Amino acid sequence: MFINQYSSIVTGLLILLIVTFATWRTFELKWTIIAVSITFISITSFQIIGSTTSSSISSIVELDNVLTSGKPVLLELYSNY
Repeated sequence: MFINQYSSIVTGLLILLIVTFATWRTFELKWTIIAVSITFISITSFQIIGSTTSSSISSIVELDNVLTSGKPVLLELYSNY
């Protein structure tokens, strides 16, 4: 469960560490800071743009209204079993 919830954060940190060490060994400190900043901004932007907001539907009427609205719908079903 932990890996599924935080996999994007762990992957982003790993990418950030790889970029840091690769540029630190190859270029000057100035270029390392620039590369790490660009990587961090890119990863953060991707996370914000790729995230969806959740909305709860509590009745059948609300579900019918959403399904017939003409907009795409992502339906996630959850079961404890």
